[in-house]
Amino acid sequence: MTSSALVDLTVRNKSVPLNKNLPKKKGLLIAPKFPEHTFWGYDYIMPWLGRKTIFAPFGLLTFASYMPKNWDLEMVDLNVQQPSDEELRNKISGSDALFLGGMSIHRPSLTAILEGPAKETGTPVVLD
Repeated sequence: MTSSALVDLTVRNKSVPLNKNLPKKKGLLIAPKFPEHTFWGYDYIMPWLGRKTIFAPFGLLTFASYMPKNWDLEMVDLNVQQPSDEELRNKISGSDALFLGGMSIHRPSLTAILEGPAKETGTPVVLD
């Protein structure tokens, strides 16, 4: 059997092909911002390094790699770009799901997203 062969899943006595004609889905992955002037922020050395962030959002990127192929995913790293609340709200509203991930240090940024742009959009939120 080749890797491109269809895999069937039996659901309630019905055979359902997992990777055939699935509807396209749109997902938005948001990496929360590290607080400034903290150990994790490294904002004081970024100009010397010529970088915008030290840490890539590997948790969300790994999660994205496991998503089915019918999902179109967009990543927004708030450490690299600062879209307005309206821009974020439009992106969230236009998505089938919002995926967030982070550590306890990200709590203020995660809360700001959930209570701000994501609030009342009706978009399901998955928190990693």
